Amino acid sequence: ANCAKAFADDKGLLQHCKETGHFPVGKEEVVPPTKELFVQYANVVLNRAMGERMARWGREYIDPQKFHEPTDKFQKPLGVRIFRAYTCEFNLHKPNPNPETPCRLGLTVDLRAKLMRTKSLLDLLCEGQGGSHPERVTYDAKTIAATKRRWNNEVVIATYDKRCYSIMDIPFDQSPSSLPVQGLGISHAQYFAQKKKITLKYPNAKPMIQVQGRNDQPIYLPAEVVCANELDPQIRAKLPLVASYTPRIRHEAIEEMRRYLLPGAQKSQGGGLLPALGIGLLDERVVVNVTKLPLPVIVAAGVRIPEGQGGNWAPLTAKANYNANPNKVVQMNVVVVYHKSIKSSYQSVYKRVADMIRHHNATYQFGSKPFGVVEAGDMNQHWGAIERYFGGTKLPDNVFVLDLARPPRGQSNDPAYGAVKCFLAKGGFLSQFVNFQTHDHGRSRDARDEKKSTTILSGVARQILSKCGVRVWWVTIPKEVPLPAVFVGIDVFHAPR
Repeated sequence: ANCAKAFADDKGLLQHCKETGHFPVGKEEVVPPTKELFVQYANVVLNRAMGERMARWGREYIDPQKFHEPTDKFQKPLGVRIFRAYTCEFNLHKPNPNPETPCRLGLTVDLRAKLMRTKSLLDLLCEGQGGSHPERVTYDAKTIAATKRRWNNEVVIATYDKRCYSIMDIPFDQSPSSLPVQGLGISHAQYFAQKKKITLKYPNAKPMIQVQGRNDQPIYLPAEVVCANELDPQIRAKLPLVASYTPRIRHEAIEEMRRYLLPGAQKSQGGGLLPALGIGLLDERVVVNVTKLPLPVIVAAGVRIPEGQGGNWAPLTAKANYNANPNKVVQMNVVVVYHKSIKSSYQSVYKRVADMIRHHNATYQFGSKPFGVVEAGDMNQHWGAIERYFGGTKLPDNVFVLDLARPPRGQSNDPAYGAVKCFLAKGGFLSQFVNFQTHDHGRSRDARDEKKSTTILSGVARQILSKCGVRVWWVTIPKEVPLPAVFVGIDVFHAPR
């Protein structure tokens, strides 16, 4: 039989052959792999080794049995579970800058937080019906229509494998027991019991959740095994407190991952995948010198941001007043492009953006009505409509394009974005997209929705002013920074996936 062992060097290989009577087999003209290919291969093995001990969630790994449920100051649960999510990656590094020093594999370990609601979508639907028993609750036509408007195109997480799906439809006439799995001859309740080893608590509870699977094929999930992806505002506000990790906890995470990857820690035959391939971990850290710079002076609209608010200063810019000279105000000629599905609301959204820009009292303003309006559809019906308009319309100076886009079902970003941006840039037109998939600004269901819409559109207004030429904010460069220097901007956001 072939021997599958691998060795770190020739000495180990020859010693093995001497002890076992094996002999090495090689091929002539073997081309050594590139450094990039070797690192890629090492990371494939690393992910396999991680997967033997932990469950994968997106690009990270978690222990599904280890989580905590945070509470508020009154010890009331916040309604989420927080998992420690580990990410590991090999990269090449040199212990010192000497060109003759060989590269070594360096293991980077990071610890992040993954959040999941404790209430399923079925729980939320039943709460809306007065907390009735899930298998006895009934829904009238008005409730069904409102529920579909609320949840269609929203992203949900499957609690059993942590995968995210976009909701395509919600069949209220089906339950896990009544809906058969196509081609298998069993119900979804039986499928989950036999294939997923999950016994549903409410097999007769309606509705089912139709989501988008592989190759855009619809699949159906019981409402009790999915939960909403979007977090409540009060929970998001507490994320820095409940989902942040101190240096001590991060150090413990590094040590835990190192223990997982030591010989004998994995289930693979031979003591672990990494040692079997000749990859061993040294008991040492890669030391990197870091200089902590003082917080630079941040100025927004001429107002210096207090040092205590340096970590969250963007909201202050919403109140900025640029005190522009009324005689020097430039009126922008706005062309509004809107998706045909938001025909009834694009005017109100435009008015809100124009009012927010006017509120800043800056040099550039939007009029009470747009200069032109273009109705668009998906893909070629999007960029095609724009090309026809700009090709057949005599345009004045100072044109700004506001594109109110809605990506096709199941997609978070508009595929036409790149083509439209390229066309407008070549024509010398400033433009700003507003993604109605992220939030439907024309239909706010409650005060929470209205607040979210206002937050997003106020950011859009500042982006528009910045593109027109307004210096929305600026910073002083700390004297500790040697010049010339290259600055890299890093965006930070909550990504529960």
